[in-house]
Amino acid sequence: MNLERPLAKKSRNFKQINCKLKALKCYRSSESDGDEVYLKIEDRKIWPQVPFARIKAMGELEINLDIMTGKKEGSIRIELWEKDLLKDDLLGYFLFITNGQSGEYVSDLKLNNKMDNHRYALCWEV
Repeated sequence: MNLERPLAKKSRNFKQINCKLKALKCYRSSESDGDEVYLKIEDRKIWPQVPFARIKAMGELEINLDIMTGKKEGSIRIELWEKDLLKDDLLGYFLFITNGQSGEYVSDLKLNNKMDNHRYALCWEV
């Protein structure tokens, strides 16, 4: 799935960089029976196409999603949300730096609440 519009506004030095989100790894879920998760960028849900994906501790989900960063260098913030009946919870965010270098990378989840103990990683490539 390609996102049709860039995730950042064009600037004078604009050069689009394509990234591929490859997989989401769960080392410890926030709920004992697993989490119902989805990803957002700039308040836009980008994955999965269904309302959420279910993942348990020590599980991995293939994402296989191409995104356009809209900038050659800088940071990209991707939020990890957990679907709940009343109000969805922001579990945290992945922050990765784009510097134009191609390669495969892994970013650990930065927790939204320091008291939380769930652990996730996002695998991606440029």
